[in-house]
Amino acid sequence: MKCQPFQHVEIARDIAIKFNNRFGDVLKIPSFQIQETGSLVPGLDGQKMSKSYKNTIPIFMNEKARAKVINKIKTDNSAVHEPKEFNNCNVYNIAKLFLSNEERLDFESRYVAGRKGHGHFKKYLSEQMHSYFKEFSDKRSYYENHEHEVRKILTRGAEKS
Repeated sequence: MKCQPFQHVEIARDIAIKFNNRFGDVLKIPSFQIQETGSLVPGLDGQKMSKSYKNTIPIFMNEKARAKVINKIKTDNSAVHEPKEFNNCNVYNIAKLFLSNEERLDFESRYVAGRKGHGHFKKYLSEQMHSYFKEFSDKRSYYENHEHEVRKILTRGAEKS
């Protein structure tokens, strides 16, 4: 996969090279990596996910509200009993970002087998996203309800700096 390096990696490379030229081989020269599955996050409509396209799935909304958004993902109109094409399916392309290799293969086999509609796949995606973001969502909710703790953390950080 050919991609342009990210600017922050280029800056880090320049700094490391100049440092090593002056002080010897001290720093490892960084390189960038982009995972094939993470290079583009598809939105509800299959385009690049973007707030300006209004095709995002907010991660910090409650599970029920997020499921409603996920149900808006555009899919083809194949019948429930028919096998489905997973590679061009928006639900699959979002879900695979949250799945292990084994889970992804299992999910693909459910598409190919038929007997399941896109509604089943959307529900599965919703469950996967809830599971993936639950810890972060719970932590965010906790701090939203305990502002005094946030203030203490910020004060400690300010004192350290």
